[in-house]
Amino acid sequence: MQTWKRKKSSRPAAPMAKTWRTPALAVFFLLLTLLMGAFDFPAFWNRGVSSASSATGADFGFAKVSETPFRLGLDLQGGAHLVYEADMSQIDPAERDEALQGVRDVIERRVNAFGVSEPVVQTTSSGGTSRVIVELAGVLDVRQAINEIGETPVLEFKEVNAEVGREATPEEQKTLDERNAAARTKAEEALARAKRGEDFSTLIAEYGGEDLPAATASNPAYAEIIQAVSDQALQSGAVLPNILETREGFEVVRLLGAAEAKRMELSHILVCFEGKALCQNPIPPIEANIILTNLKSELTAENFAEKAKEVSTDYSTAAEGGYLGWVEPGATVPAFELAARTTPVGQVSDVVETEYGYHMILKQAEEVVPAFHVQRVVIPSVSLNDIAAPEDAWKNTGLSGKQLTRATVQFDQQTSSPFVSLQFDGEGGDLFAELTKRNVGQAIAIFLDGEPISIPVVNEPIYGGQAVITGGFTVEEAKLLAQRLNAGALPVPVHLVSQQTVGPALGAVSLQKSLFAGLLGFALVTLYMIFMYRLPGLVAVLALLLYTGLNLAFYKLFGVTITLAGVAGFILSLGMAVDANVLVFERMKEEIRAGRDLRGALDEAFKRAWSAIRDGNFTTLIAAGVLYAFSSSFIKGFALTLTIGVLLSMFTALAVTHAYLNTAIRARFLRAPPLYLSQRAKRKAS
Repeated sequence: MQTWKRKKSSRPAAPMAKTWRTPALAVFFLLLTLLMGAFDFPAFWNRGVSSASSATGADFGFAKVSETPFRLGLDLQGGAHLVYEADMSQIDPAERDEALQGVRDVIERRVNAFGVSEPVVQTTSSGGTSRVIVELAGVLDVRQAINEIGETPVLEFKEVNAEVGREATPEEQKTLDERNAAARTKAEEALARAKRGEDFSTLIAEYGGEDLPAATASNPAYAEIIQAVSDQALQSGAVLPNILETREGFEVVRLLGAAEAKRMELSHILVCFEGKALCQNPIPPIEANIILTNLKSELTAENFAEKAKEVSTDYSTAAEGGYLGWVEPGATVPAFELAARTTPVGQVSDVVETEYGYHMILKQAEEVVPAFHVQRVVIPSVSLNDIAAPEDAWKNTGLSGKQLTRATVQFDQQTSSPFVSLQFDGEGGDLFAELTKRNVGQAIAIFLDGEPISIPVVNEPIYGGQAVITGGFTVEEAKLLAQRLNAGALPVPVHLVSQQTVGPALGAVSLQKSLFAGLLGFALVTLYMIFMYRLPGLVAVLALLLYTGLNLAFYKLFGVTITLAGVAGFILSLGMAVDANVLVFERMKEEIRAGRDLRGALDEAFKRAWSAIRDGNFTTLIAAGVLYAFSSSFIKGFALTLTIGVLLSMFTALAVTHAYLNTAIRARFLRAPPLYLSQRAKRKAS
């Protein structure tokens, strides 16, 4: 039997690695290869498990693998190539690029809703023509996709839906009747105690309610109470003889006497500062005070609106010129109302501080309105909205992209942080004012094509048709939101100008040819490696099996879409995967000829070949990265599969092949020289 002979050499031999870890690692890699095969091609594994169970009648405990398919591109599974032309006739030339990007974003979101494998949506502009190119792989109903993609974007503003919007079921009606009957009984108990002369303030504390010093009929919240008191002609101190049913529930009312109240027509300037509620542009308190103190001498009734627009830090106040309209008694915070009451008509107040900042108030008019001082106990009633959730969390408001004139990205002058500014037309401004007025503290969601793109919370009523959306945006996030808003606001219809369909049969042919090319490439690489390097070549092929399995598993796990270009990248990386092994094996031959023993030659070969392997693969990764970053979709697929292949090949060529060979040379019968060198090389080594 032929054996290795050690040739004298000046080089020291590599130390012998006597550890169980290398064989265990080799076994692990072999098991991983089987696992990857089952994961990549689950049909074969599952059939094998079923056949074994059927043949033996025993359950071996092998789990079946979920059959997740690979994602195939347009050229491998069929689909559609669509070209749309965007009508920019109504768009300002300076804004057409941004408008086109907004349309592209909308179409991409619509395409994603189809569940298409890696759809491609691109835009082109040349010669005054703007186009959107869409590639849909695997779409079965191309006509439906064409219809949905071509629709003009729909932008809607929606508010929280608190209304169930249906009749109560028998079970729900029973619950409503029982709970309202209990509330009425409780109110009747409170009424009986009030008629017996019990202290009404004690009843309010026990049951709930409030003391209203100046309730007016012009205030919708108290109109029903004032009407009932007037109809009964109650005397001061008397209790309404019957329970009053209002929108809030069952009420027990006591009249304390007539009163006078004043409703005032007001405007104000608001300068918010640090630490105040709902502050949009906070500044230091002393700076805010100085601004208004210096402004006081300049203010008149005539220039108040102009100064309010110029000085107010609150956007809605500035937009409306500070105008609040007719303000009912009790509608503002106490400090503000007190200052307004004590200011003569036609005059401007001193600086007033509230929880919102510093104000200066112009009283334009006032009038006395009848009022009553009343107390009430309120037992809330129960409605269907309290016991059943609405089917839709959001409801339409009538405000849409038709009323939105423009959305732009702007920057806060104090913090330089970006925000999105919205401008509505006259109709939209009125709708938005009513919408924000009834939703203070609540969210108003913005929907594009039925999907929410922003859900900001309303801080205060916003008048004048101008609003902003803040929220710690990055510049890119703010630009994207503005782009989407404009996509639903700008009249940019798209028209289909070209359609190409790749049939499933043609795609299947391409897939078969791709599989054949991959198998043929693998077979040729296998034959070459075994012929040239014998046992090391066979070991490299075993590592190549794991490399192939890991590649395909990565495609599944990370949703890589496989196209013809991607297959080309994979086959190329397949050949490159053994390139590192070639460098190692050639170096190994040289070490053997230099007199090293088999293990020493193996370790030294891997050590010395590493720098060449590293540099070669790194330059390939650079080229693949450039292709991916600056090329079209088809080339991107090639670059992506090539990158994955190069990274995995470094792992299998170094770690896996090394572990296999280290394990193999432990067996005496696998150390025979013909398994590593040709006869000619062997004679030289001798």
